[in-house]
Amino acid sequence: MIACRVECHPAWAYHGPSLYLAAKIMWNPALDVDATLDDYFSRFYGPAARPMRTHFEILESAIQKADYHTGNVFDMPHILTPKVMDKMKITLQQAENLAIDDSIYVRRVNMIRIGYDYGVANLAMMAAVKNFDSVLAKEQLDLITKEIGPKALAHEPPLISWRYGDVERGFINRFWQQTVEPDLNRTTNGNELVAKLPDEWFSCLIRLMAVKD
Repeated sequence: MIACRVECHPAWAYHGPSLYLAAKIMWNPALDVDATLDDYFSRFYGPAARPMRTHFEILESAIQKADYHTGNVFDMPHILTPKVMDKMKITLQQAENLAIDDSIYVRRVNMIRIGYDYGVANLAMMAAVKNFDSVLAKEQLDLITKEIGPKALAHEPPLISWRYGDVERGFINRFWQQTVEPDLNRTTNGNELVAKLPDEWFSCLIRLMAVKD
């Protein structure tokens, strides 16, 4: 190996294994990946290592088996389906039950809990926007921007990248806040929704908004 180039945001909730593995491989490209991940999960999660590794494997498998993944947020509901999220929820709960008392492992499992809840809220917000439920979309947006996002960003190390959690500069503002809040104003307080555009039109419109900005 001559060189290695990766894009990895400082988001330790779900990028932890990738960051650890990348750092190790840069020193030894012939590294045993499975053994290294065994070491990571056992050391990082202690008694909760097994369900946490399964948790990450469910996520990795869903992405690997996807028909496509462009990195676009609109792909996520097709990859992180309710079935996938339910499986991840079960393994996370198992890990929480094993990491007991006030140990470092409890705090580390909680890092994933915050990241998981952030994902659940985002998926719920996107589904609400798609279904033209502006009230529910705003509730989920507020949950992201006022509760989960700030908690994730304030954590040391940060659990999500500022690109996804910063209300003023991040993608939440650019792609969602500027969509959800105007939608709520236009469809409540005596206003009425008279037509529903197909989802693909919504995707086009939101991208045009981003370009215009």
